[in-house]
Amino acid sequence: MSHLCGKGGTLHLCCLWGFAGVWDNWQHASLVARGISDAQPHFVINTGDMVNQGSSEEAWLSFLQVSDFMHNTTLFPAVGNHDMPVSAFTTYFSLPGNEEWYSFEYGDAHFIVLNSVMPDVLSLGQFIWLMKHLHTDAQWTIAVFHYPPYSSGKHGNTTLLQFLWAPFLERGGVDLVLTGHDHIYEHIYVHDTTYVVTGGGGAPLYDVGKSDWTVMSTSAYHYVRIDVNVSAIRVTACMYDGEPIEQFDVPPNNEKEGIYSAVASFVSHGY
Repeated sequence: MSHLCGKGGTLHLCCLWGFAGVWDNWQHASLVARGISDAQPHFVINTGDMVNQGSSEEAWLSFLQVSDFMHNTTLFPAVGNHDMPVSAFTTYFSLPGNEEWYSFEYGDAHFIVLNSVMPDVLSLGQFIWLMKHLHTDAQWTIAVFHYPPYSSGKHGNTTLLQFLWAPFLERGGVDLVLTGHDHIYEHIYVHDTTYVVTGGGGAPLYDVGKSDWTVMSTSAYHYVRIDVNVSAIRVTACMYDGEPIEQFDVPPNNEKEGIYSAVASFVSHGY
């Protein structure tokens, strides 16, 4: 796990969904990237699908050149299904841990980045690693991965993740889950946990509906700004030109101890 700065300040980051240049949509991607650059984030998180074809060197180079900010801003990506194979993904990034899943702390927040793409989503090693990294002294815990357990977009819910990860994230005290895949924006609150689907970074948009757990949803090119300090996580979804879509404070998930006894037993036995 990497520690990037001390606690107590306010960090500004933008969560940016990846783009696919093969779809001839770099114009929209560049507009979103310019908006993120204007927001001057400390770093950027990407929820996956940075390219449409992971085996294409041309696609990766186009993504890396989409905006000048990519050359002087730290980027923490999660792998998406279009970024595969993993060997291509890890070629272009130098990330903590094994690079497919990793964690870092920045200020008062602990970030857990996971690989939700088959077959790695079923990895026992990743699951054990996740259980260990849910235990943190940080004020806030934020998880990042590509496939959304909950979504009202074209692809809908990822039921495997509702079973495999969501109960542990929700009962393990994760305050905010950032996902992508569906080309929409959706703010979800379910089981005392806030989920955000952010997929409007440049690729063709999808229609979006509403579900029982939807707080707000829209189909728009956008980025998400997240401000974190010891007392609050503030999320601001913005159109590419900076116009706010919505702003809200993330309610804390107080289930910090809900699964620790079971996890401790699981890990102590060497599974």
